[in-house]
Amino acid sequence: VPGTFVYHRSGWGIGVIRELTSIEEASVAVIDFVEKNAHKVRVDAIPAICELLAADHFRVLLWKDPERLKMLAQGEPLELFFKVLQTSKRPMPLARVREHLIPKVIEASDWTRWWSRLRANIKNDPRIAMTGGKSPEYFVSDKPQGLNATLDRRLSGRDLKTQLQLLREAAAEIKPE
Repeated sequence: VPGTFVYHRSGWGIGVIRELTSIEEASVAVIDFVEKNAHKVRVDAIPAICELLAADHFRVLLWKDPERLKMLAQGEPLELFFKVLQTSKRPMPLARVREHLIPKVIEASDWTRWWSRLRANIKNDPRIAMTGGKSPEYFVSDKPQGLNATLDRRLSGRDLKTQLQLLREAAAEIKPE
């Protein structure tokens, strides 16, 4: 459909379908990519070479509305973090999240303060999961995690002192109900 955003998997990046035409009994989409305008692609080939993206996907917003991402960074940092994680089907280390955001969304000088405010909120968001260890990786959770799964994930690969601290924090978060 014209107006649909796509991500070309082999390097052309983000684009928008401008129009659909028929050429010799085949439907062709004319796609404007960031660095290649009016590229013609057979409609039946699009699923094999492109990923369809929602209009509010991180990559689309970074291309078309970076100011909206900057506003999310200030007002709803957890939403911005979640959008970045949605760009990958694999767990993402913090360094890669940072690469997505700096300098187009967050200034390098503001990163540490921004991340410090966000870090505490991540563990309370059921949409976001993280691996254990000293260098955790973050990913979009397929389903809400139960308390045991969450604790197992948070404690995995940590030293005893850190595990005790995390257990104390978890106990303080548990509601009496």
